[in-house]
Amino acid sequence: MSALIDYMRAPDRLYARVDDEAGGRIQALKRRIKFRIRWFLYRRAIRQLFSGFIALGLDAALVKAPHTLIKLLRSYIDCRLDVDQRVQAQLFHYRWAIARWGARVVESFLSSESRSLWRYTFDNGSCELILCKATRMAREGELEIRLVYSGVVLESLAFSVIPDPQSPQEACVWVGGVQGALEQRELTKALTQQLARLRPTTVLVIALKAFSVASEVKRIYAVGDNAHVFSRYRLSLRQRRKRIYDQLWREMEAENLDGACWVFSPKLSLRSPAEVKSQKRSELQRKNRWKQQIFDEVACQIQTLTAIPQSELALTGSALDAQVQP
Repeated sequence: MSALIDYMRAPDRLYARVDDEAGGRIQALKRRIKFRIRWFLYRRAIRQLFSGFIALGLDAALVKAPHTLIKLLRSYIDCRLDVDQRVQAQLFHYRWAIARWGARVVESFLSSESRSLWRYTFDNGSCELILCKATRMAREGELEIRLVYSGVVLESLAFSVIPDPQSPQEACVWVGGVQGALEQRELTKALTQQLARLRPTTVLVIALKAFSVASEVKRIYAVGDNAHVFSRYRLSLRQRRKRIYDQLWREMEAENLDGACWVFSPKLSLRSPAEVKSQKRSELQRKNRWKQQIFDEVACQIQTLTAIPQSELALTGSALDAQVQP
């Protein structure tokens, strides 16, 4: 019998695996009560989610990643999604990933394994882009790209692959959040200088564009200030949103759709040296070389994850939903 079915029958066993009892007895009790209330209210959606995971053959892997099973109980990737939309978004991501990469790769991510997408060693330290399961940003996406410099995570970007709002038959990349280590300003400054003034956020967006191109995804969406998962909280959880997302995506030349989310193309755009003054052209050329190198290497690494030939990758949107029904 699947362990997920066991969790359905005895949800307290699942709760014991996802809560660390931090904050004292009173806080732990409050969390347990909230969990039970949400579990009761969303029991139909939980059953649908668990059935979908079992149909995908991920039940054994998800026992090792219990936090993945309870994301639908609270706001997930976009605060405007209701519980049924959260279930569909989460299942679509794993169906797409299995169709694209195969079950073994997906299970490896769920087991907290990671993939190096790009690495460069400078005189005073190394820089690396890593693709892994979203952990600290779990409610903001299923996957996370981390920028690591000298052994420190400087910034992370969480995203999922879900149906494209403008073309539901296709997949899109949905960015749920970008978070950085504010206390690592000196390291951030040092890396920015090494990369010809490329900011860590820009490096992450380049990596995400390469991921999208290699995965044949046409559009990238990103939450704005009013759609972030913590934007509707009034107290402590709201403080976890440390970025002004509307400003961030505007700087990335994204298009605002509805005042709550942004969209941009995965195509890499490089500024022409003819657009800048002659004394700044050499620096722009270095910056463009870094952008192209990062983009090409990340795209190459993502392509190595592909499990089946491109011609057979038709399992997105309704075709994929028709194959695996929860």
